[in-house]
Amino acid sequence: MFLSLKLLRTPIKYNMKVNTKENLNVENKTKYIPFEKMSKKAQREYNAKRRNSWGEMSPVTRIVPNKKVYNRQAFKSEERTGPR
Repeated sequence: MFLSLKLLRTPIKYNMKVNTKENLNVENKTKYIPFEKMSKKAQREYNAKRRNSWGEMSPVTRIVPNKKVYNRQAFKSEERTGPR
């Protein structure tokens, strides 16, 4: 394989950047801060981001009523409206 002399004479240009403040974006980097050391405002923002909605599902615990137990409300409503 023959390389031309012109290619051999041209200096090679590397795409290397010097580590300057602009290249490293030191100002834009955020440092890790423990939750306990965050300000109250920052803690609220962090918690708000992590909260999700339950969507269609309700997170309330439901208890199925026992049909054998006396239910005063059902008894009263039955008296008012009559037997079904």
